[in-house]
Amino acid sequence: MHETKTSRTSRDEYVQRLQSKLFGEPYRGASLAKFKCDAFEKGTDVKILNWLNKKSGFLMFLGGPGIGKTYLCAAILDWIYEENYPKFSVRYRDESQFFGELKDGMSKGWSDTKHVEYISDDFFYMFDDVGSDSSSEWSLRMFHHFINCRIRTGFPTVITGNLTKEDLYNKFTDRTYDRLFEKSNLIIDCHGASSRRTGILYPERIK
Repeated sequence: MHETKTSRTSRDEYVQRLQSKLFGEPYRGASLAKFKCDAFEKGTDVKILNWLNKKSGFLMFLGGPGIGKTYLCAAILDWIYEENYPKFSVRYRDESQFFGELKDGMSKGWSDTKHVEYISDDFFYMFDDVGSDSSSEWSLRMFHHFINCRIRTGFPTVITGNLTKEDLYNKFTDRTYDRLFEKSNLIIDCHGASSRRTGILYPERIK
């Protein structure tokens, strides 16, 4: 069945509203087709598409503010709905939201580990700003449990953050670090550049 113009418009409007709600108004209309940045090595866009089509494993995207981490998440959301993923199977949380959910559940008497399992079973998960809030022994343990849950499902997980690989190595246990940077995962490390300042992700700002 061919997609009608009306259904396509409805789909685009829905995704753009969702992008605005989850990521902010600047990310309305984000797409992989617009995701271009000189900070990436040649072929990164192909690697991202290959990883998305594999539909499993981890994509680690590290870099300073403005490199395009949140934009990539918003663009992937567009790709997911383009590929007709089940709408209920996608979850986006930044780290503070993730731990906030756990603490809220604990205040209601819920088991922290069971709650991690409950909020980690979506088909596609985007975890933003890794390492920004996980400093206590409890938060490190919960994040490790989250990683193990995602590995067990085999479902695709995007993890982004401002910290360097060295920062993450010093913050997490060896077991957590090794799982995040396992060779089969796609690692994009772009520290030292900002596409936001060059205007590449927002061409309308280029004068």
